[in-house]
Amino acid sequence: MTVALILLFTVNLFLSGYARLDYRMTEDGQFYLLEANPNPQIAHKEDFADSAEYSGVPYDQLLQKIITVGLNYSAVHNGSDRTS
Repeated sequence: MTVALILLFTVNLFLSGYARLDYRMTEDGQFYLLEANPNPQIAHKEDFADSAEYSGVPYDQLLQKIITVGLNYSAVHNGSDRTS
């Protein structure tokens, strides 16, 4: 699945911040989106955190990324810049 396709799902489903997209791949390599979870469980050793860790993002870094995305989202929509 390409990054462009994942972004298309994100925009068309009005997702922001973090979400979990569950999909399956057929034997011939086609992907099917099963569901989009806009508020997945982020506890340590749950699916979302395990997937991040499998992709090379340790739990502490995952939480920091989620916090950073949230702060930037707020700053953009409030017209202020909290990142500087």
